[in-house]
Amino acid sequence: MKKSVLALATLLGLVALIVAGGSYAKTDVAAQPAAKAAKQATFRVGLVTDIGGLNDRGFNQSSYAGLKRAIRKLGIQGTVLTSSSQADYIPNFTSLIRKKYDLPKLRDLDELIASLVGIEIPYNNFVTGKYAFHHKAGMHTKAIYLNPNSYEILDPADFGLERTINVAHRLTGKHAIDHRAKELGLEFGEDELKKITRRIKTLADSGPLSMDQLDSLLREWVVA
Repeated sequence: MKKSVLALATLLGLVALIVAGGSYAKTDVAAQPAAKAAKQATFRVGLVTDIGGLNDRGFNQSSYAGLKRAIRKLGIQGTVLTSSSQADYIPNFTSLIRKKYDLPKLRDLDELIASLVGIEIPYNNFVTGKYAFHHKAGMHTKAIYLNPNSYEILDPADFGLERTINVAHRLTGKHAIDHRAKELGLEFGEDELKKITRRIKTLADSGPLSMDQLDSLLREWVVA
């Protein structure tokens, strides 16, 4: 297992299209040994570290080593942006977007690498995990509807991904139910909205509730 994780980290260093920004330290790795080959290359790789630094004896260091190896052997162009704090991530990603880095490829690359080393992408993986842009709790979803930046420091659209919101859940709230109802062209008064929300939470608490079941319940409630 440890070998698989190490291989994943190293391979990510070879092909990861990741960025960071703001008050960051920029290292032009292409200026090292294979400068001439890197200059002619059209494939660019941007590596964004977390706040551990390049010599963290973990992911950052393994990825950096992999990137340098790719520069030497494949002649790619490589740039490293090291993040000193979480506040650096947004402006750094923005920096790569402006430089036309193809961020939507990150998900495909992550899936390819995970398949090569025989592991699954962790569900909570940064950006590419199944639940990276997933929301379900009542107050949580209300905040997302009002201002996505309240819980998301990155825009999923920049990576070719979509935000998902689980309304049919025992932790759902009336604002999420109201939002879904309006998407279906339905309107509920305040008292009715509270009643239908309680009903949905009760049903979801006793077992899985699909969006189709939720929508049917909302439509039937209006007719009743």
